[in-house]
Amino acid sequence: MSKDVIKFIFKQLKPFMIRIVIIVSCMIIVSFFGILYPMLQRELFDNGIVSGDLDVVIRYTLFIFGLYIIEQVLTFIQFIHYQFVSRQMSYNLMYQAVNHSIKLKMAYHKDNNFLKTIGNVYSDIGSITQIINSGLLQTVVSFFKIIGGIIGLCLIDWRLTVFILTIVPIEIITKNFISSKRRKHFTASMKLNEKFSIWFGEIFRSIDVIKLWNLQNKQMKKFESLKKDMMKHETKMEYSDTYSNMSSQTLGMIFTHGLNLLGAILIMRNKLTIGGLFAFISYAAYVLQPASLLANLVYRLQNSIPAFKRFMEYFENDIENEDGISINDSKTDVRNISFDSVIFSYGNKEAVLNSINFSINKGEKVGFIGVNGSGKSSIISLLLRFYEPTFGTIKLNGVDIQNMALDQYRDLFCVMNQNISLFDDNIRNNINVLENLSEDEIRYYMELSTAADLIDSLPKGLDSLVGFNGSKLSGGERQKVALARTLAKHGKILILDEATANFDLAAEKRFNQYITNSNLYDIVIVISHREDILRRLDKIFYVDNGVIVDSGTFSELVEKNSNLFKTLAEEENQL
Repeated sequence: MSKDVIKFIFKQLKPFMIRIVIIVSCMIIVSFFGILYPMLQRELFDNGIVSGDLDVVIRYTLFIFGLYIIEQVLTFIQFIHYQFVSRQMSYNLMYQAVNHSIKLKMAYHKDNNFLKTIGNVYSDIGSITQIINSGLLQTVVSFFKIIGGIIGLCLIDWRLTVFILTIVPIEIITKNFISSKRRKHFTASMKLNEKFSIWFGEIFRSIDVIKLWNLQNKQMKKFESLKKDMMKHETKMEYSDTYSNMSSQTLGMIFTHGLNLLGAILIMRNKLTIGGLFAFISYAAYVLQPASLLANLVYRLQNSIPAFKRFMEYFENDIENEDGISINDSKTDVRNISFDSVIFSYGNKEAVLNSINFSINKGEKVGFIGVNGSGKSSIISLLLRFYEPTFGTIKLNGVDIQNMALDQYRDLFCVMNQNISLFDDNIRNNINVLENLSEDEIRYYMELSTAADLIDSLPKGLDSLVGFNGSKLSGGERQKVALARTLAKHGKILILDEATANFDLAAEKRFNQYITNSNLYDIVIVISHREDILRRLDKIFYVDNGVIVDSGTFSELVEKNSNLFKTLAEEENQL
């Protein structure tokens, strides 16, 4: 088994060391009692029942019953702590996975299907916790049971002991051989489950395309292909499990009948008493049962190694650097934002931004224009630190933004993205995400986003559910709810990326008027081709093929190229 897997297991168990000590201590004491039982039963049988001594029978019976009561109390204590460790470990693993997922760099989310990630995490955590629940701690105590059992066996008869000890390595070797075969199918099954998770998620995400293009039969063929491959490997794994169980049962049968035969021979030669044989059988169980448990655990661990490795590899993906210079955002004025010779590319691809240079000062309301793919959104993504520049620096108040505390830095921004994301909750909770707004404040921000009429038209008002990503709302309604959420955040920099694309003209002009007159924000950045808002801005940057090719006010840009905005709008519509 991989050293990294062992280290990972011990790391997960470390927070529960006190409980584990209690569990192991209880197990050791119970195991010690178990070692005493066969000796006491031998005395009870040979010196009590066979000899006809009732006092001996009563004395040993009471003694055995007393040990049994203590054993049950210790077993219950062990159970309480063991269940806590088991449940809490599952919780911790999921917490670590979710926390890590949130902190992952945006590049990971861009390059990986979230449905695959969710499926992998759930599957791997299930495999890991199954190993813990299958008796990892009991296996540790098994060593004590095996040693104690061997000592007891040797005290009774060394010849039978040799016979018993030949069974143990045979079972371990057999299970290791079977597990090596099963692991190949388990790895293949994991990869197929990834593909199935992605495919199944796409069915719901693209259901309209499937229906309109009559792709039902094609998708069902994909289903059949994937599931048949999955079933093939799952069947092979079930066969391996059956072979493993059959090998254990066969060895158990050989042990039972072989022990009875050898024991009978020794009794007939007066080298072993009947009570001694019963005690020996009990001790043999103390060796074989823990050994079988150990072999089964190794079998499961060997088969779960791919899940352990995949889960650990997930945590090797880069996360955002959250450390940096502290910003007291409630008192910090944003005096200036600057891009200095910024170059950016997604991974090893061709650069999407080249030598970007611009500066925005406090009080300015600026815009970025350009066709889809020109680099506008990439500039915003860099500013929000979703990505890092390949070259060059981005500064806020003269300080490189990469050196600032990430959470405090992002608190400066209120962002309305072009791609709207709403929680599957009611309107109230989609706006009041920090749970710090009163009813009147929520309605105030709904009015600013021109969504007051929407609330009045819904039977449950703010408590109306929006559905998955706002599926129960129209495009314009989704945009207004998202905009109200943006305005409810008290940041210093407002970014609007096609924020009113689905607004009617009256609502758009009303909101543009608010933005023009508002002094709440130190800087306002707008991405839009709408003439009404562009005319109101102090400066507009024209981005083309990853380069800022021109800048100026609306009038200045029109004076240079009277068809610029008309051309951009036409190209945008074509795209």
